[in-house]
Amino acid sequence: MKASLVTLIVMIGLLTMGFTSKAKAEIDMSEPPFWMPSYEEFNDLQPAQKDFYLEKFMPLAAKVPGLEKISKEKMKDATEWFQTWNSVRRKLYEACQDSSMNATCEEIADVRIDALNMFANQKQENRLADREAAKEKEKKKKK
Repeated sequence: MKASLVTLIVMIGLLTMGFTSKAKAEIDMSEPPFWMPSYEEFNDLQPAQKDFYLEKFMPLAAKVPGLEKISKEKMKDATEWFQTWNSVRRKLYEACQDSSMNATCEEIADVRIDALNMFANQKQENRLADREAAKEKEKKKKK
């Protein structure tokens, strides 16, 4: 009788662990919602977009369990190493499964979108006009 009870408890424990790890394993970061860019998407950004993203991401990451102690240097390293970037991304996606994190996760997703849109949907003549305006502004500063 005791052996059956112990076996039953052990099986219930194993089933519970299986469901927990299965739930984490089911996070598909290639499917929406996209809270953080993939390594490839991030590396396709222009330098100004990368700087913008990291600057806005860091204060928000401090609110995410598992990322609260991540340093700017570690994030810079992550931009060079797929495994590190993916580890940070996985922690974020796991934290975003908790409904109490919805607001923070949405803010992080907005930062991603803002970084992507920085130079998006501009015709070449608009980009050239922006560059000329920036040059004129720089000339005025020097005077």
